[in-house]
Parts: sequence; structure tokens; C-alpha cells
Amino acid sequence: MTSRNFTISRIGSLILLSSVLICIAVGCNKKESPNSNSSVAAANSSMTESERLVANLIKSEDLILDVTPRISKLAKWFQANSAGDSDELPADLKSCKSVTGLESQDPEKLFHTDSSEPNFLEVLHWPIGASSGGAANPWLAASQLNVAWETLKFGVLAGDFSNDQQTEITLHTKVEGRGHSENSSQAFGMKGHQQIVFSLSGDEWVLTKWIQEDFFVERSPQALFSEVLADVIPDPTSLEMA
Repeated sequence: MTSRNFTISRIGSLILLSSVLICIAVGCNKKESPNSNSSVAAANSSMTESERLVANLIKSEDLILDVTPRISKLAKWFQANSAGDSDELPADLKSCKSVTGLESQDPEKLFHTDSSEPNFLEVLHWPIGASSGGAANPWLAASQLNVAWETLKFGVLAGDFSNDQQTEITLHTKVEGRGHSENSSQAFGMKGHQQIVFSLSGDEWVLTKWIQEDFFVERSPQALFSEVLADVIPDPTSLEMA
């Protein structure tokens, strides 16, 4: 074999060996891709129970922050609805597949004197009705109170994913309100607890379930809160600054 032929043979062998090494390297990279389902599953399985709990907590807290403005919008709608300014359900309530709200009752038959303040306060604990099986106003029955809620605020007490796939979250919420009757002769206070469930649909979280847990109302012939600044600060200039 001539020197020229030997050189060509060595070059061919080196090219073949390089091709084999490249194929092996590509195969290994595919096998170890961090984006593959097997790698993700392996990463999840390698987490300890405490690590999974922390990860779930962080994810649920982030989601609660995202949906809180929507719950605040619901509070504004309930206020507007109580004043007769908005009867059409908001988008979030329209998407509900199940609503467990207040039972249809005559509130005058539910009110009773508060034993601690018999000359000042009446209270009621509104019964909870059956699920509507679709979109509805959970507080429709309370419209019989003829109360315009001046303030109404929701607060999220806790939030937990309802399934292992983390496609549903249940928010445990509290609501408090203050209002007056149509002729302003009576003052009202309200407090309630409800579960609000959001479900993942595509890329969006949709309100799918509302479960009213309790609903309390207080009624008084005089204001439950009074404006006393004018009595405390008699100077008009200082009062205006306050």
C-alpha cells in the first residue's frame, strides 16, 4: 500500500469514528433533555414531601394574588346590585356551574332580638339553600332586606388546590358589609363566609363554584357607626384637614 493510499484510509477511518461519536452524543443529549416528561417526572419524584408542600404553597399564593382583584370586582357588583344599579350577573358569576346560596326566606321571620342588646339590635342567621346547578346570584334572597350596602369587602382566609393536578383551587373567604335601609331609618351590618372555587380552563382560571357557608345580618334602628369627628374637632379648618 502506497503512502498516499494509507493516508486516505486513515482519514476515512477518522471520519467514520467521528460520525459514530456524534451519533452517541446526540443520543445521550436527547435522553437527558431537561424538558422531557421523564425528566420532569424524575425531578418531581426526587422532591421531599416538605419541598412539595412548599412548592404548592408558593404556587397557590401566587394564584390567590392573581384572582384577588376579580373577587374585589364581585364586591363592587354586589354593592351595585343592592342599590338596584346592576341586575345582570358579572362574567365570573355567569361562568359558575354550581351556586349554593341563600335560601328563599322572609327576613322578617328570621330576625330576632339580640339577647346582649335587646333594646338596640336584631340579628338573623340566614339559612343556606340547595345548589342551583348553574349560574345565579348567591345572595338573591337577601334583596328582600331592601338594603343598599355602602361598604362591602371580601378577604381570602386560605386557599388550597383541590386536586393533585393543581387544576382547581378552593378559596375560603370572608365578607363584611355595612349599609342602610331604603329610607335610611335602619342601619345594617353583614358578615358571611363562602368557598369560591376556580378551575383551570385552557390558560385561564374560571370561577366554577360558589358555596355559601353562612350569612349573618344585624339590624339596628340607629347607626351602628357614627361620625364623631365634628364633635371631637370643632375647628372647621382642622376638621377639613382631618
